[in-house]
Amino acid sequence: MAFINSTVVNVALPALQASFRATVVDVQWGVESYGLFLGALILVGGSLGDLLGRRLVFVVGVIIFAVALPCGAASSIHN
Repeated sequence: MAFINSTVVNVALPALQASFRATVVDVQWGVESYGLFLGALILVGGSLGDLLGRRLVFVVGVIIFAVALPCGAASSIHN
């Protein structure tokens, strides 16, 4: 799953770089942090799902996603 997500992000890099007017270094930071957090959260989410129940962890994840949704409206990579 992490491999597929990273592939999708890498395919979208030229469009992201153009729309955010970002440098190669900015885009590289974005890709590396995406992979790092995805890998870490998959492990933590799996463990919490075993301990607390999958449904609760799923609902909390959806709520966190919904709260973070406005981040998609960023006009620049530096904001």
